[in-house]
Amino acid sequence: MLRIAIVEDNPDELAVLVRALNSYSSARNEEFKITHFPSGESFLEGYSKGFDLVFLDIALTGLSGMQTAESLRKIDNDITLIFVTNLAQFAVKGYEVNAYDFIVKPVNYPDLEFKMDRLMERLRQRHEKKILIKTGSQHVAILVSDIRYVEIQGHKIVYHTTRGDYETYGVLRKLEDDLEGESFYKCNSCYLVNLRYVDSVQGYEAYLGSTCLVVSHPRRKGFVKALNEYFQKGN
Repeated sequence: MLRIAIVEDNPDELAVLVRALNSYSSARNEEFKITHFPSGESFLEGYSKGFDLVFLDIALTGLSGMQTAESLRKIDNDITLIFVTNLAQFAVKGYEVNAYDFIVKPVNYPDLEFKMDRLMERLRQRHEKKILIKTGSQHVAILVSDIRYVEIQGHKIVYHTTRGDYETYGVLRKLEDDLEGESFYKCNSCYLVNLRYVDSVQGYEAYLGSTCLVVSHPRRKGFVKALNEYFQKGN
């Protein structure tokens, strides 16, 4: 669920934005909890870090949107901030308060849809699990969802990801602990496979695109069962 604050003092413009967000929520099957604040002062009063995203009108009566944003950043530098404005040139100043983006009034659905699609992907990546590996002289953070499969060669471990391959050294027990609770299954003694990338299983071979991995005889039944359960959950 995405927790959204809207700071807007115009009821009509508030209604337009809420309607567009509700349409997006239905179209993308995303759950939003929207809270409205009629002024910058009411938003900041007793502020706690309970929101993921704030839509902030720049032309607020009383404390302006920019002043509200400046005060907000003193207490919360992580919340995603989107300015809502009548004039796009005013939103350029948003970079001074680390604003993610801006939307020009009157809010239209195609514009909101485009920006929300980008934002939801960004937020998903921010909250997705990562693992840190040492490869060569550098440490690399890898998104677990980007790992297609992991190959174990003695004490050498190769992470085959959507962004390339990364070699490191480690032990299988530590690797399995790092990936516990994720959508991985050990199809034989050499491979831990991310089920989201499996396209088909033919006999004792699992296909991940053009990559073919051997599934051992003792593990085939469990592997196919895990794959069925994974896709039945709608993944």
